[in-house]
Amino acid sequence: MTDFLVQFGPPHDAEHAVRLLRERPHLDARPVHPFDFPWGRVWVMPPPGEGYRPARVEGRLVAAAGRPRLSGVEHEAGGEAGFTGAWGDLAGRGSVADA
Repeated sequence: MTDFLVQFGPPHDAEHAVRLLRERPHLDARPVHPFDFPWGRVWVMPPPGEGYRPARVEGRLVAAAGRPRLSGVEHEAGGEAGFTGAWGDLAGRGSVADA
């Protein structure tokens, strides 16, 4: 499952946010990806598996909740952000809220 933290306002202790996500059973080795915005910061710990690394697509943050699939798309072949890149391209600006 994907976990994330959202911090509003200026960044405080980034390492504390990473510890909050990783200091749980079986999650200490999972990657945590930070994303900065004018209003604050988001940390995303993607689910295990290929293709679920969160990505910026056309200025938007795209992250998977769980390990979803796109019908007819072999997203694992698309690299670390195969799913999120494919979803960001398919969704388009009009159907997903801008960050």
